[in-house]
Amino acid sequence: MPLEEMVFGEEISRQEDEASGWIVAHSRKKQRQDFTPGDSPGPSAGHRAARPAHPKGTINKLIAASRLPRLPKDHYRVVVRSKGGMDVRKNIFVISTPHARNAEAYAKVKQIRVGETLHEVSTYVTPPGDTCRGIVRGIDPELSDDRLGELFVHARNPKVLGVRRIKKTPTVIVLFDGMKVPNYVMCGTNLIRCTLYRRQIDACRTCGKLGHRSDVCPTPTVITCPDCGVSSPPENYTCQPKCSICGGAHPTADRACQSRYQVPYIVRRRRRRRRKANKQRAEFVPQQAPGLGFNQGGWP
Repeated sequence: MPLEEMVFGEEISRQEDEASGWIVAHSRKKQRQDFTPGDSPGPSAGHRAARPAHPKGTINKLIAASRLPRLPKDHYRVVVRSKGGMDVRKNIFVISTPHARNAEAYAKVKQIRVGETLHEVSTYVTPPGDTCRGIVRGIDPELSDDRLGELFVHARNPKVLGVRRIKKTPTVIVLFDGMKVPNYVMCGTNLIRCTLYRRQIDACRTCGKLGHRSDVCPTPTVITCPDCGVSSPPENYTCQPKCSICGGAHPTADRACQSRYQVPYIVRRRRRRRRKANKQRAEFVPQQAPGLGFNQGGWP
């Protein structure tokens, strides 16, 4: 079955996706790189330079803000986020370590102390670089994590680095080495459908801003109507909904909003390369061969 990139994917919330991290996937990717050096070079310096310096539009700004800082490619990266009581714009931080044992310890942190105050936090180990994620549905919820690994991580799925169930649902996230998600993957001896993972834009129902959820709102005392954006709405307030993402006549990030998903990185990269190729073709001017004596207008 050939590998194909897909634009449309399944709806998965960030809360579902961040149930745990991808520590084992890091180890598998490093083993494969040691075995086949040069096959998975990861994002290059030229690729990073292709990012726009000044993104335009609401969605592009959110994408730029959600990027992790540039850290060593072979490190484990643990994102630590406050669950409340801290300014998440200043107090979300990323831990980078080359050691798996340290990453496992950081991923278990539930509280941090700032001064004399304890703050609850959530931690998440990000996937390794140069990888992408797919969604598979209809997997038996009774299967253990070890059994899931046996069903997906084998020679018939050479690009699969890891697999993780979303809570106790029949939906499974599959992590692939490289930047292509196949249409189908092998689950044991069965060929099943796989779709591209798409992350939904977070919209706060407290302050009305984009980029974070209500449970980690940095300004919980600032009340804004989540439907129209009016500050401090009076009681029994009736409004005309207006989406902050697309400007449509519906609440922000509603299911009716076609712009509530971030375009996956692999799709943005493919579009960027396609635009570059089209531009190069448009700028290409065939040169007249010397001595032939004809031009684009025909024979002389």
